Amino acid sequence: NNYNNDILMSRKLKYKIIQPNQVLIRLRVEHAGFASLNNQRIGSRFVGEVANPSDILLFHRRRKTASKDEKKKNAKSSSTSLLDQPIRPEDLAEVNVEDLIQETLEMSDKKL
Repeated sequence: NNYNNDILMSRKLKYKIIQPNQVLIRLRVEHAGFASLNNQRIGSRFVGEVANPSDILLFHRRRKTASKDEKKKNAKSSSTSLLDQPIRPEDLAEVNVEDLIQETLEMSDKKL
């Protein structure tokens, strides 16, 4: 057991944990059709609570869909089902990004 510990200690560390008591939070946000949020402004509210306040939000855009001709070709070759389409909720509750982050922090405190 000591032999394994000596080997591990002799190796150079690839990464250094700067803030071991803080959680790393990343939220992937699809923002096609919406204005993107300011990542630094959101993160500034969680300085001291999370390890990465400057890059909590990861923005991405959905890929463009196939052209009409490709859709027709694919529709003929495969049968469409109601299960292939997303189910939209009737009432969408307004969700605040800050609330999602705070909820994640509260859940992580219980796990630490």
